[in-house]
Amino acid sequence: MLALVLLMAPGLAGAQQITREGGRYVTTIKQTYDVKPGGRLEVDRVTGEVLVSTWAQNHVEILEVLRMDVDGEDEARRIAARALKQYELRANTVTVVGDRADRYVQRQFAVRIPVSFNVEVETRGGGIRVEGVKGRVSLTTAGGAVTVQRVEGDVEASSAGGALQFLEIRGALDANTAGGDITVEGVTGRLEAVTAGGGVTVREAGQDVLVTTAGGRLDLRDIKGALEARTAGGNIRVANVQGRVEVTTAGGEIDLQNLQRGVHAGTSGGDITGRGLQGAVEVETAAGDIVLRDVTGPVEARTSVGNIEVEVGVQGAERPRRMWLKSSYGDINLTLPARLPARIEAELSLPGGRFSRNDIFSDFPLSRDRSGSTLQSEGLINGGGDLIELRSNGGNIYIRKK
Repeated sequence: MLALVLLMAPGLAGAQQITREGGRYVTTIKQTYDVKPGGRLEVDRVTGEVLVSTWAQNHVEILEVLRMDVDGEDEARRIAARALKQYELRANTVTVVGDRADRYVQRQFAVRIPVSFNVEVETRGGGIRVEGVKGRVSLTTAGGAVTVQRVEGDVEASSAGGALQFLEIRGALDANTAGGDITVEGVTGRLEAVTAGGGVTVREAGQDVLVTTAGGRLDLRDIKGALEARTAGGNIRVANVQGRVEVTTAGGEIDLQNLQRGVHAGTSGGDITGRGLQGAVEVETAAGDIVLRDVTGPVEARTSVGNIEVEVGVQGAERPRRMWLKSSYGDINLTLPARLPARIEAELSLPGGRFSRNDIFSDFPLSRDRSGSTLQSEGLINGGGDLIELRSNGGNIYIRKK
């Protein structure tokens, strides 16, 4: 919409044509500069939207629309003339500078640059869109959305209050917003995304990812590097990560799928589910169930209030692995491959003493010892191996064979 408005608006580079629209004076400025590839566009402290695209010419073309809420046409012409003086070409750098005196002027820019060009844009209030650039991109807005797509180069973007969207970034990405969602679909370099109040979505990241939000859901998938993600309040979904994963939420559910190098996950209140987890697994929730299926490495799982269900995958079933499962109040249900070598120690606290109906059930032959309000079962399976410890203070323990 911005580009269409700018292209249709009348205007000249010299004496501006002034029109009256909706109680405002409107004019268009068009400037063109000869440049070489590898130069820089700097738009500094302007108030308004900025659209940057590329074309197959060694020119920078700027179309600017000024909407002026001023008393008369003479004042509007003075503002337009002053705006022209804020354009400059020096040492292959095209600069446009804002003016704090133009409090009642809204500026909109559509800029076309060579494909190989660097971009730096700062707005006091307005959205920014950049696409098709081969070069470094740095964007800052005091209030507006930012969209970047099809860029070959490192990207930095921040907004004091707006959503950030990035598509097909061939480089590293650093994204920060004080209030809005962050969406990333395709980044080849390292990714850091921070929002003070919004969700974060990541699809396809080529290296390590660091994500932080003060309050919002996280949906993070298809990551080739390691992942570290934190939210102060929201659900977390992670899938298809090749590196080590560490995720925490102060209040929400966690869902983990197809992780290759292990995971550490914690929530202060919510369920944790997982499937296809390789490497060491450490999960903890203060209040919620834990359900893990097809895990192939060591497992440490704890919940203060809730059930724990773990199903060990048959892949590498002969390899020993350590497990520690504890529920302060809930059942523990563990399913093991029939060929898994292990030493099992299960302990159940019986809140009702000898009148308690809680018990330990096992498909493997284990000894049983009951002393007061404690029931213990232990034994070696398949010649023994790593220790599997099961602890429940107020539920049943099930040890199943598959």
